[in-house]
Amino acid sequence: MMRIGWNAWGEGVDQVQSYAEGGIGGRIRAQRIRRGLTQLQLADLSTVGVRTLRELEAGRTVRPHPVTVRLLTSALGISDDDYAVTAHSLESRADSELADDDVDAQSTLPVTCGDIIGREDDVDLLSNVLLSGQRLITITGFPGSGKTRLAIEVARAVQAAAGTRVVWVGGGQGPDGTTDVGASGRSAPYGHRNAVLKALSGNGTALLVVDGAHWESWPAGVPRPSHPSFQVLTTSRRPLRLPGEITHSVLPLAAPAWMDEDAGAYPAVQLLTQYIRRFQPSFRATELDSAAIAELCRSLDGNPALLLGIADAFSMFEPESIVRYVTTDIASAVAEAAPAVLAGAWEMVATLETDTRELLLQISGLASDWSVGDIAELLGEPPLRVGRRVRGLLDAGLIHPYVTPGTPRFRVLGLVRAMMQGEWAGAPANVSLPGQPRLRIPLSRPASASRTVTTVP
Repeated sequence: MMRIGWNAWGEGVDQVQSYAEGGIGGRIRAQRIRRGLTQLQLADLSTVGVRTLRELEAGRTVRPHPVTVRLLTSALGISDDDYAVTAHSLESRADSELADDDVDAQSTLPVTCGDIIGREDDVDLLSNVLLSGQRLITITGFPGSGKTRLAIEVARAVQAAAGTRVVWVGGGQGPDGTTDVGASGRSAPYGHRNAVLKALSGNGTALLVVDGAHWESWPAGVPRPSHPSFQVLTTSRRPLRLPGEITHSVLPLAAPAWMDEDAGAYPAVQLLTQYIRRFQPSFRATELDSAAIAELCRSLDGNPALLLGIADAFSMFEPESIVRYVTTDIASAVAEAAPAVLAGAWEMVATLETDTRELLLQISGLASDWSVGDIAELLGEPPLRVGRRVRGLLDAGLIHPYVTPGTPRFRVLGLVRAMMQGEWAGAPANVSLPGQPRLRIPLSRPASASRTVTTVP
């Protein structure tokens, strides 16, 4: 039996009251406890991630984004007047910090919507590499794969861990609603020389994040990566090929295999469900809905922009109808749901080196996974030569690793396969592409190829 004045966690009234006096995180925790909610329950009600809530309540996030606070206070039933006081205190604190240091990192970082899903390991890896002193990292990947969002989270992690000044340059609107305007209402677009230089004028090393970087058209007024006063984190469709550069390819979000009973644990399913709830806040997946969501995540290669593009269809069509539409003609479905992704994919294919593009045409006929050794045997070419071209396709995100024990294996993205096998019918008029491939690899891999294991020195 629970004692009067104590909650289910054994915390007394005085202890709960002390939480309420411990800043915004303490107030949120006190209200949550008074309502008998766990962190997981409040996260589900508010759509704020459990990790975000945990960091806020523990006091590790001292200046949360106002949108996060609003979602939490709304779920807790806190009045608009109380919310206004909370928001005012946050804005006052932000203004005070900016007055002390006008190049505050948070002033130029973009605003994001919701927690990052399925990229936590990437954030930890890249932030630790930067904290260890690495000067240049380029995040590459397929259009809509989440390069921009990953860069934002990495920059935030570095800033939180070491107090590093972070400067954001460029960037449009990402698939999750990200913009290039920070919480203070500022932005640092290309060509704003004074804003960038002012932000880099403090003591110590700063982190410069260039979103959508192209070495041939580096943003005006932004120092080059060789500048000694900062580290550089860029996003690009392919590596910049600069000395000392480390590249990190953003892979598709993990999606469940066919008939996987634990489909809800996969990041792609979690993200698509979150997107559906943007259009249908009360959405709760039935067994049939879950099967359709899993199939869509597989068909769309766990691409965040494609998942967002298809999410609103759940408010108008039966899930099975959406699956039939997407799987029957994925290229047409993407053209409707996310035309920018399809256009970007065609541009990537068109700008590949000729031999790499020809390899992509050839391997797009493979229905299953393959290794570099398999392809070298089928083409009769040296493994090193094939491996160089496979590396280029991997950096561009046109293929992705297929997790299996032993020799590394790969697959071509479903959308890319559809594009390559469609005889260029969907290519934009302004994209110049070659004719049909000279060689078609059989759709089923030969038995000998499945046993091939090639060791490259």
